[in-house]
Amino acid sequence: SPWESWYPLTFVIAFTWVSFFSTIVSAVVTRWVALLQAPMAFFGLAVVAIGAEIPDTIQSVTVAKKGYGSMAVSNGLGSQICNICVGLGESMVSRMLLAQRQRA
Repeated sequence: SPWESWYPLTFVIAFTWVSFFSTIVSAVVTRWVALLQAPMAFFGLAVVAIGAEIPDTIQSVTVAKKGYGSMAVSNGLGSQICNICVGLGESMVSRMLLAQRQRA
């Protein structure tokens, strides 16, 4: 494909967009917390939960409409397992590494 050499650049651009929109979402949530005087943990968890589930739901509905019901169910279960393992695992490893770094 003539565009194959552009893949690394488009990969970096995609991460730049994700970073940009994450910053915006973070600023909006921080403002909501200040206005509503609600716990930051609640809004943080709500945004993460909604943000993680909307794409999974769209994917599951799409494949179910195409007649692949078992694929939709496995997507629903598999995505949760990945979210839990990667989400908790990454945060726990980074916390452990930071704690070791502070001790040294």
